[in-house]
Amino acid sequence: MSLAARKMDSKRFVVTPEKIKRVLLIEDDKSLAEILKIIISDSFPQAKVDWAVNAEETFKYLNHTDSRGDGTPPYDLVFTDIFLEGPATGFDIWRLCRQLYPDIPILVTSSLSQDELQLLLREDSEFPLYLQKPFSLDQCKEVLMRAVE
Repeated sequence: MSLAARKMDSKRFVVTPEKIKRVLLIEDDKSLAEILKIIISDSFPQAKVDWAVNAEETFKYLNHTDSRGDGTPPYDLVFTDIFLEGPATGFDIWRLCRQLYPDIPILVTSSLSQDELQLLLREDSEFPLYLQKPFSLDQCKEVLMRAVE
């Protein structure tokens, strides 16, 4: 089934910390990705973390990750960097996930200031949950928990 055909029924899926079983992490910096995988696993011990380095890999994960067979999305949380290798960005991932899986928390990270981020997203009606780099371990865990509350 194509990504376009996968729009989920948003009334069927409610995210809570204990329901986080699958996380998609998109980060092109391997060392940071390794640290983030540890933080995510520490925050959600029951979760499996899939890692993509760019939007193209992300779209493959979203398109090929089999739904759990119960009508729920393939991931419970998406955590993406904004600036990735290749032409597509974390904004593209955020917009696609927001369209296909409106109830899935999507956390966006970058070194952009809040003002710069708002300027880049001025055409959007929503604003993503944002974690500005550099961030501390505690800041990251706090935003992860906010994402699923």
